[in-house]
Amino acid sequence: MWICTNGSGLYKFDGIDYTSYKFKVEDSTSLRSNLVFSSYLDRENRLWIGTEDGLNLYNRDLDQFEKIPVGNTNEIGISVLSIKEDNRGNLLIGTRGLGLFLMNLETREVVQVINRNRYPAINAIEICNETVFLGTSVGLRILDYSNNKIRKPHSNNNFNFNLPIQTLKCSSSNNLWAGTYGNGVFKYQLEDDTITAFSNFEISNKRILAMVQLPDQSLLIGSENDGLFHLNSNGTLIKRYLYHKRDENSIRSNSIWSLFLDKEERIWLGYYNSGVAVSDKLFDKFGNIESLTSNVNSLQTGSVTGIVEDSDDKLWVSMDGGGIDVIDVKNSKFKHINLSNVKHYSGLTSNYIQTIFIDSKENVWAGSWDNGFYILKKGENKFKNYNVENSNGSLISNAILSITEDQDGIIWIGSFYTGIYAYNPETGVLENYNSGPFESISTTDVRKILVDKDNTIWFGTTAGLFKITKSENGQLQLDSLEEQMSQAPNNQKSANHILSLYQSSNQYIWIGTRGCRTL
Repeated sequence: MWICTNGSGLYKFDGIDYTSYKFKVEDSTSLRSNLVFSSYLDRENRLWIGTEDGLNLYNRDLDQFEKIPVGNTNEIGISVLSIKEDNRGNLLIGTRGLGLFLMNLETREVVQVINRNRYPAINAIEICNETVFLGTSVGLRILDYSNNKIRKPHSNNNFNFNLPIQTLKCSSSNNLWAGTYGNGVFKYQLEDDTITAFSNFEISNKRILAMVQLPDQSLLIGSENDGLFHLNSNGTLIKRYLYHKRDENSIRSNSIWSLFLDKEERIWLGYYNSGVAVSDKLFDKFGNIESLTSNVNSLQTGSVTGIVEDSDDKLWVSMDGGGIDVIDVKNSKFKHINLSNVKHYSGLTSNYIQTIFIDSKENVWAGSWDNGFYILKKGENKFKNYNVENSNGSLISNAILSITEDQDGIIWIGSFYTGIYAYNPETGVLENYNSGPFESISTTDVRKILVDKDNTIWFGTTAGLFKITKSENGQLQLDSLEEQMSQAPNNQKSANHILSLYQSSNQYIWIGTRGCRTL
C-alpha cells in the first residue's frame, strides 16, 4: 500500500513495515517533492506519483523515481493533483493552474487539453462508460477528445455545473457522485455523456475530500473538519462519524482526506495530521465477548487461550481457569463446560485449558495445564481424558500447550517441558518423540504446532523453530531453523523463543516471537 502525505513524502506499507521516500536535494532519483497529492497504479502495474513539483514514475527494480516532463514549463513546477488511465492508452494528468494533460503511455508524448478561458485546477478524474468526467475548481466538466478541449456536460435541463468539485466517484449503478467545496454531495444520473437528472445532499457545508463505494453500494464520504458520512445508494444518511476524545473507537480526526477499500474490504482512512487508520466494515469495531459477573451468557473467565469454529458456526473457546465455552454467535447463547458445569458435556476434569482444536472428523481436542488432553468425539457429550496416570507411561507431562492434525490424520501434541507427541486415532497409540534426533527438543516447551500445505510439521518452542518432514516410507526428518532465526532483528534469544505460528493464503509462514516482533 502506498500512502501520500502533505509534506512528509511517500510511504510504502507492506503489512508489517513502512518504507519512507522523501525529496533529497542531492539525489536526482529521489521523489521530486515531499508534497504528494496523488498516486495511480496503471494497467501495467506502473506506479505514478503526482507531487507539487511534477509527475514521478517509480522504478520497482531500482527502488527509485524518474521525473516525467509534463508540458513546456521547465521553469516552474507543475502541481499534479490527479492521475487516471483512460481506455485509449493515455495517462490523464490533472494539474493546478495548467489544466489537463494527456500523455501517450507508449511514446510518452504529452498534449495539453485546451480550455476556452483559463485553466482550472483538475482536482479529480473519473471515467464512467468511456466518458471522462473532471472535477475542477470551476465545476463539473467533460473531456472532449475529438476537439481536444474541456467542456460542460450535456444535460436535459439547465443544470448548474459551475460549483467547484473536489472529488468524484462513479458508482456501479452508473451514477456519478460529486463532492463539492461547500454544497455537499451531488448525485448525477448518466446516459452516456449526458446528465439526465441530479440530486443534491447537503450533508455538510465543508469541503468533501474523499469518497469510496462499499460492497453494498453505499458510500463513505470524508469531509474537511466535519467528520465521516455513510450514505446509502439513494443518498439517505445512515450514520455520521465524529471524533470523540474519550472514545477510542471513534475516528481519529474530523478531517478525512482520503478513503480506500482494499481487496479484503477493509476501509483505510487518511486523516489530516492524525496519520492513517484501518477499519473493519462500517466502523463496527470488534464486538467484545467478555466475562461478566452473574451473567450466564458471558465467558467463564477473561483469560482466553484458544478459539476454533465448528461446522455449525459455533465458537469453541478455551480458557485458563474457565474450561471451555461453546458460543452460538447467532443468538449469543453460551454453553459452559468445566468442573462445575456438566449439563451439556461431561468429562472435562480441568478448568485450565491451554489449547483447543477440531480435527478433520469434527472431533474436539483440548489440552490442559494440569491433566493432559481430552477428546470429545463428534456426536458424543462426554470427553475422554489422557493423562500421565492413565496412559501407561506414554504421556509424561500433563501440561499440553498445542494440538493439531497432519494430512495423514495423525494428531500432533506439544507439551510443557517434554517435547512433542504423535497420537494415531486409528490405533490409539500415543508416541513421545524423545530419542535420536528428537532428543534435542525432548525437554523443551512446544508452544505452537503448525501443519503447512505441504504436510510439513512446524514446531515453535522456547528453544527455537523446528520442522518435521515425512519421507515416502514414513520416516521423519527433524530440522532446526535456529541459524535462520538468529539472523532476525534484535537478538538471538528473543528470535528463538517462539509463541505462535500461522500460514497465510500466499503460503508464507508467520512466526510470533517473544520480544522480536513477527517474522
